[in-house]
Amino acid sequence: MDELEAFCSTAQECGGSEPCLIGQMCYPYECKGSSDSSATLTTTAEPTLPSATTTAENMPLPPESGGLLGWFCGSSFEELEMTCSTTAQKCVYERQDCPSGQGCYQYYCNTATSENQVVENDATEANPGSNGSVEQPIQNSESSYCASSIAQLDERCGLALQCATDNDCNVQGEACMKYDCRQNLMQCPLNFVGWHSSKDCKQYYYCEQGVSSSSDVCGDGMKFDKTRDKCTTDYVDELCYGLASYEHNSGSFTQPGAAKILCPPGFTGWHSSDGACNEYQKCTAGTPGPTRVCGFGLKFDTARGQCIDEALVNIDLCEGPLPQGSLCPSWSFIGWGVKDDCAEYFYCKNGNTDFIDRCADGLLFDMQAGICKPADAVNCGGPILPSNIVDDSGSNINTPNAPTSAPIKDLENSFEWSNTGSPTVAESDSKIPPWMFFKRDVNGAMRTTNLQVGLFAVASISWMLL
Repeated sequence: MDELEAFCSTAQECGGSEPCLIGQMCYPYECKGSSDSSATLTTTAEPTLPSATTTAENMPLPPESGGLLGWFCGSSFEELEMTCSTTAQKCVYERQDCPSGQGCYQYYCNTATSENQVVENDATEANPGSNGSVEQPIQNSESSYCASSIAQLDERCGLALQCATDNDCNVQGEACMKYDCRQNLMQCPLNFVGWHSSKDCKQYYYCEQGVSSSSDVCGDGMKFDKTRDKCTTDYVDELCYGLASYEHNSGSFTQPGAAKILCPPGFTGWHSSDGACNEYQKCTAGTPGPTRVCGFGLKFDTARGQCIDEALVNIDLCEGPLPQGSLCPSWSFIGWGVKDDCAEYFYCKNGNTDFIDRCADGLLFDMQAGICKPADAVNCGGPILPSNIVDDSGSNINTPNAPTSAPIKDLENSFEWSNTGSPTVAESDSKIPPWMFFKRDVNGAMRTTNLQVGLFAVASISWMLL
């Protein structure tokens, strides 16, 4: 008020859309020297922030006092004089990211130490260590954080919200507590959750949303194995991953608690081994290459061999979207499939739909047999099953469009026409005669038999004589 008494006639009027300058507040005052004595000023309980058009370049600065110039959250210069080097939150003016009731002020903090300068440069620089290596910057000044207990801050102070008073904490049960947080904020990959280690595989720590816990050191002759999440004397590669140790027996892993398998036995191609499509390896005959990790917001697509938008990836299969128009269930599936009515069928390979066709009226496609059958002989709605039909020479046989409507019975993996001496044939453009039957070879593929050739000739002659 003393200030207004001295120069109210030249002071800026405020209220409504007119903001005050940095460090000033809007007061009701009867200015006898004012040219407009009828002006009425409104009262505000909080400092008025600069308008959106005010920039850092044209904002007035406080008098230089020999301190370090920086941006701090506060309600006035008087408050910052007491808090700028202790509890005041640093801010970026353009974001206006201060707690409610505070503004982002540019201020000469005359009690700031050289540590403040280090914090400002954390994002771009690190201090060289005594051994010539680069030390990671540490959040190393006592401040105040929102937490429910000191024990909680012991575990995750690097993730806690900084505060000035309890009012800044918006989670029920939390209070503003002073704490010397020394968690390293730059050891962990961005938003990473899990165990991580230093480049030499000696130090290890747990990361939560990209912030590390306090680190431990492996003993002499040991390194941290990120495959097993423990220190070991076994070999680890340049990225601190050890070779997976497992036993394989009849398709199941017999060793309880065995480490995750980086590559399936004998597999060649891209593989994701962490169950979340984040980590991936290039496998060669079951041997994994270096493990890599997708960046934030990305998941690994094994079909394309690259990290893509996580929203596009099927997490169960680690596969991205199928080619446009594909009817196949997945990239990895190879075999026959049908549409909902089981009359239209197709073949899948590498995510692409091939050989789309439709059975004749009254017939449905049997995916296991790979042929069209009478509707009452087909269980429509069953699972899509791989199938392949080849002749004795090894060549593929095209699937028929419309075999006969005569009943079929299943005889130990072969199919035979029954209840008719000379099969009656409906009008059909089938590429395989309806009286043919098949046997399976040792690989499960369905092959034509030599008997089919004789049957084909006899039945063809009989049919032409009718």
